[in-house]
Amino acid sequence: MTRDAAGGFDHEAGVGSIESPKGARVRLTRRRRRGRIDHVHGAIRRFARVVPIVASLAVITACASVAFEGDAPGASDPRLAVERFLGLVSIGDYAGMGHLFGTADGPVSRRDPPPSVERRMYALASLLAHDGANVGGGTSVPGRAGEAVEFGVSLTRGGRVRTVPFVAVRGPAERWFVERVDLVALAGRD
Repeated sequence: MTRDAAGGFDHEAGVGSIESPKGARVRLTRRRRRGRIDHVHGAIRRFARVVPIVASLAVITACASVAFEGDAPGASDPRLAVERFLGLVSIGDYAGMGHLFGTADGPVSRRDPPPSVERRMYALASLLAHDGANVGGGTSVPGRAGEAVEFGVSLTRGGRVRTVPFVAVRGPAERWFVERVDLVALAGRD
């Protein structure tokens, strides 16, 4: 430290020596101390690096369990197919959506190339983005009794509620897939 023009110490200089009032020379050094606060900040930084990895693994595991029951794509009943499809829309799992969207012949993920399926499911998810969803009661589709069920799904987005018809169809191995979503009803005017 050095004295400034007013006789005080120049704190910007940082390191140096001063003379005590009794004439002794005192050497001043800047020493960095690692105390408890530095230790806590280090732990927080390490924790902040680990949390995203753990969260990503949890989401991947959840997505896998939502899209499949066992090894088969689709769902065991029509309502479950619609509910799981909407869950995958919410988290943006486009590949998983492709395992639940299909026809009586099976899921589109087995019929079309993965990039094509993901692009189409991304477009569908963009239109179906919602804050909340409620799957209503299912009714058999005329002429397709036991093979197709239509559900009125109330989608809430930004305080507005739209009822959108979803059709689930029975596919191979008694699995159910979302076959149709009435996007015209989604785009309806107030």
